[in-house]
Amino acid sequence: MYKLLIADDEPWIRQGLLQIIDWRGCGIDEVWEAEDGGEALAKSLAFQPDIIITDVRMPDLDGLELCNRLRDRLPRTKVIIISGYQDFDYARRAVTLGVFDYIVKPLNEENIVATVQRCLGTIAQERQRQDELEAAKTQMRAHSSLRQQESLYRLLKEAVRDGAAALDSLRQLGLNMKAAAYRVFLAEISDFERLKRQLSLKEQDDMKLRLLKALQGWIDLHGVGLALPGENDRIYGCVGFPEAPPEAGLEREWQGWRAIPGHGPELSIRLYVSGRGTDLTQLPELREQAERCRERRFFAPQTALLFYDPAQDPPPAAAAAPYRYDAHSERGILEALRLGDRALLQQRLRQLAGELLEHHQSLTSQEALFIYEGLLEYVSRELAEEVPQAAGQFSADKLRTLKELKYQDHLDKAARCVESQFLEWLDRLRQLLGGEKRKIIRCVREYVEQRYPQKISLATAAEHFHFNPSYLSKLFCSETGESFTKYLMKIRIARAKEILKDPSVRIYEVGDRVGYSDLKYFTKVFKELEGLTPGEYRDRCLPHKLNSISK
Repeated sequence: MYKLLIADDEPWIRQGLLQIIDWRGCGIDEVWEAEDGGEALAKSLAFQPDIIITDVRMPDLDGLELCNRLRDRLPRTKVIIISGYQDFDYARRAVTLGVFDYIVKPLNEENIVATVQRCLGTIAQERQRQDELEAAKTQMRAHSSLRQQESLYRLLKEAVRDGAAALDSLRQLGLNMKAAAYRVFLAEISDFERLKRQLSLKEQDDMKLRLLKALQGWIDLHGVGLALPGENDRIYGCVGFPEAPPEAGLEREWQGWRAIPGHGPELSIRLYVSGRGTDLTQLPELREQAERCRERRFFAPQTALLFYDPAQDPPPAAAAAPYRYDAHSERGILEALRLGDRALLQQRLRQLAGELLEHHQSLTSQEALFIYEGLLEYVSRELAEEVPQAAGQFSADKLRTLKELKYQDHLDKAARCVESQFLEWLDRLRQLLGGEKRKIIRCVREYVEQRYPQKISLATAAEHFHFNPSYLSKLFCSETGESFTKYLMKIRIARAKEILKDPSVRIYEVGDRVGYSDLKYFTKVFKELEGLTPGEYRDRCLPHKLNSISK
């Protein structure tokens, strides 16, 4: 659609042109009016009409002077002059000023409409030519940019012998890469794998394009180079600096933008930056440094910006101490779950994460995740066997967490993901087994009270109830506040005190009846609990001295 301005100092002419002619039918949907040349100039600059119909004679500023002032400022606006008489000098000036047409009053509707239609046809042709020209320029720029990207990407991937020849080759493509220092970076959108599940393909492409443009803008601001789309949703960048910036200064520069605003959600990004090179022949090495920097992100401190550090490169295979995962860790974590001990569970999970971090030079991120996956498999299977009524829920939880674990790009995140699931399981076990544990302890106590004269121990009790001795020991202690051994001693000594009140039973017989065949050990245990020997206790309890009988 098009815009029109009518300028005439005679109101009846302005209103006639406004009201009589069906401008919308002509393809014009916006029409303004001005009562003199000054107002016409101001409105033209403000609204930028496609066509101006103006009287040649107006106060303040006549039609030709209006054309003169607008010629450079609105070169695409067409002007149609109307005049009360035919004047050769005016017509000649109008032609030199580039006026589209010159209409003599009295005005004829058909003539005006026909002139405007011709004018609109000319404008449409000019727009089409302009669009074709812009399209050709865009195509040329895109072709040139694509060739530049392909050439620079090839330099990142394949080593060249002659840096000067590489510079000249890029210069012929319109890319000047002459610089004092070079760095290669690798950029990616944080949590993009997770975001991809929520976004359409178009939205994903839009996000990557925003990142590409932002990176190119940063490069253009600080040096020369290109941002290049790479594999697996990554973007490579090669930037040449006019002078070699110090490491700290460069870090401050990069830290200036960790997130990219724009349409849609704000993009949080991560950057992996190579060391510094001084020649284009070093680009493949710099690219490898940026990629190694990304590879160690799983174990590195969580940051949006990671610089290559040669000290962090893995040592040769022979020098690297291999990490041997101990299945005892799995059993310890399961035991903490069974006990319902939140602090112990967190301690053992964090101990495992600490071991993985300690051995990061001999582990890949995939190997670390595989250890967590194995832990989830083992524990969920054991819990399902112990609590069959919740087996389906344990399996569903495991599958969900395994899926989440796949998207974790840092050890801390993976550890938190697993810890969160284990704490959820701990709470569920407390709910499901709270009564069950009390039942187990009650049965163990009954076992002790019925068999205390026999040779029983924690091991025999665990075997009787089909429990791991360590698990039963900690369960008993957590539920009763004392150890199994202590409880057994108290039961035996309590029964011994009852028997000692019978003077006919000798002290060694008392010990034997409550499970202590060794008189010295019985005496030691009795005194430890009661503060008296069995004989001293009997003397206090009996009103008469019967030592001669009882001993």
